[in-house]
Amino acid sequence: MPVYSGPKTLRSLTIGNILRNIEFFCKNYVRDFGDKFIRFVEGPFDCLTPKDCYLILNELATRKVLKKHHIYLLVNPYLDCINLSAVKDISKSKLILELAIIRCQRLNKVILRHSNDFTNIFLQNVDILNNLKELELPETRLSNEDVGMIGLHAVNLQYLNLMDTRCGNNGLRTLFLQVNPDGKHIRK
Repeated sequence: MPVYSGPKTLRSLTIGNILRNIEFFCKNYVRDFGDKFIRFVEGPFDCLTPKDCYLILNELATRKVLKKHHIYLLVNPYLDCINLSAVKDISKSKLILELAIIRCQRLNKVILRHSNDFTNIFLQNVDILNNLKELELPETRLSNEDVGMIGLHAVNLQYLNLMDTRCGNNGLRTLFLQVNPDGKHIRK
């Protein structure tokens, strides 16, 4: 017997329509600003919830059609969690974090999975670590210096997921003690 899927919700139909016609919604922004990107912009997605904006951003990244003007229109000031796992382009991940530092005052969680580029993404945007309460970095390639950077800058961190990372004991010591990555104590 054939199995029929249930009826779609209005929310899922709306998000599907936005994803199919994303360039229509962005054409005024692209026409008016071209290659000039501004920090704060009011656009067609302001009436959506932060969760919906982020869902659209994540789906565009998964489909590999995410462009910079999409990021400028979809990074919502009320986001509290950003998952960069679907964004494979380092420059777009950096842009999302850069805008999140400026716009998202409620941001308290960042997720980055299966990445080899922690340093490239977070080095220029290290200020975002200051306000985070949760940082999930499972299966990333972290060096001892990266973990030391987290220990130095993420002072409000309450939850840190380093499952299956490549950092060693010296890297973990730098989270709690003032030691350099070689394991020697730093003298002031």
